Amino acid sequence: MVQGATSDAGKTFLVTALARYFSNRGLSVAPFKGQNMSNNARIVDGGEIGVAQYFQALAARSNPDIRMNPVLIKPQNLDSQVIVNGKPDYVMSQMPWRLRKPLYWPAVLDSLTQLRQEYDLVIVEGAGSPMETYLRDNDIANMKIAMAAEANVLLVADAARGGVFPHLYGTWSLMSEVEKRLIRGFVLNLFFESGDAALLTPGISHLQSITNHTPVLGIVPTIEHKLPSEDLYSLRNQTKSSGTVVAIISYPKMSNFDEFKVLEALQDVSVKWVKSPRELEDAEIVVLPGSKHVASDLKWIRMNGFDNAIRKYHATGKRLLGVCGGLQMLGHSINDPLGIEGSAIGLKILSVKTEFKQAKIQRNTSTKFSHIDGVWSSLSGVCINGYEIRQGRSELLDEQIEAKMVIEGGLAFSQGNILALYVHGLFENSAVLKACFNQDKNIQHVLEDTFENLANLVDNYLDGELLESIAMN
Repeated sequence: MVQGATSDAGKTFLVTALARYFSNRGLSVAPFKGQNMSNNARIVDGGEIGVAQYFQALAARSNPDIRMNPVLIKPQNLDSQVIVNGKPDYVMSQMPWRLRKPLYWPAVLDSLTQLRQEYDLVIVEGAGSPMETYLRDNDIANMKIAMAAEANVLLVADAARGGVFPHLYGTWSLMSEVEKRLIRGFVLNLFFESGDAALLTPGISHLQSITNHTPVLGIVPTIEHKLPSEDLYSLRNQTKSSGTVVAIISYPKMSNFDEFKVLEALQDVSVKWVKSPRELEDAEIVVLPGSKHVASDLKWIRMNGFDNAIRKYHATGKRLLGVCGGLQMLGHSINDPLGIEGSAIGLKILSVKTEFKQAKIQRNTSTKFSHIDGVWSSLSGVCINGYEIRQGRSELLDEQIEAKMVIEGGLAFSQGNILALYVHGLFENSAVLKACFNQDKNIQHVLEDTFENLANLVDNYLDGELLESIAMN
């Protein structure tokens, strides 16, 4: 099991690396995170799981499975939607979190038990810090799962931020004696690639001497990689000296934004995550991504002046893209009779209307664009694979002639320089990258290269003999 001394200590990064490392050694490997909190999800058989566990499974060369992330919490406006075993649980979603957490436990334990029976190795990822004292009574993602599984635990800290040794020692010292016995090693993670690791040697020796000689397995450097981001805080602008600028409007409840990570791998394409209307001025493509709460994000758009900026950009005739919640925002109205997110008035740029339904659509999709006019015409006839996660259904306004449906079933619409669709993962299709950017990029090759690079980090920077002993005993 990999636990972090702090949030954002690189647990996901390390679990992904370990998954490929052990897969390369001939083991069948499954990732597992009992409870994850993220608005980025992917569709698998039976429902949805967090994007991190999806890509960890691919790194492990295993089929992504709802049991790898049995509880997914998706923050909305003032509450959250709870996904249990791949499906929304509307009763739990309405409960206070302290009351619902014990109800998750059977699903978490059952999933882990099944995976352990089917795989040679299950690599469990913790959540946040295991020693947040105000959360410990209801924490099912860290020490409770470690104790139940009698897991050997690696405690990880971010070595780039400063305070790595206090974080590791402080976390270890707060544990009970039983919990301390589960800690089999420390990892100093995400160290500056150009840093001098020798500077950490005295601290490593001291840490080991005051933690019952718990070993430090190594110092793992940070590297640039092509794995999708899991949360808003890890997003960084990728600016290049020339070429196409893609501006993605980063409203507070933005969801499924991991689908745009692939654009960073393209030559002469700069990706900007924008929070100011002025940042749209040099864009050649503006994207309204998914949203976990369309009504509140529309309010944010208006409060921050993005409504006028989007209309001004639209008037330039350059490409404007809306995905899922972004599609709904560009339309005229969102009707929510069930009170799922709340009704709202859209930006009225796209001649469609939306209504929320109780049944949530969760499916992988293979489809094809029909003829598209204008700046998106290069996508005419292009086949795409993607996924849908939505409760909204959109249709053309009555008696309008400007917009047209360009994927049957209300999956995509075009109007002038607008393309709006419900299918996530548009740019993860090589044919779309060729059509939109005239670049040949095999997405699977990009991922495979990333996974192998991460496995090489483990090979080169961690004590392999000790690591394998910890994993297999």
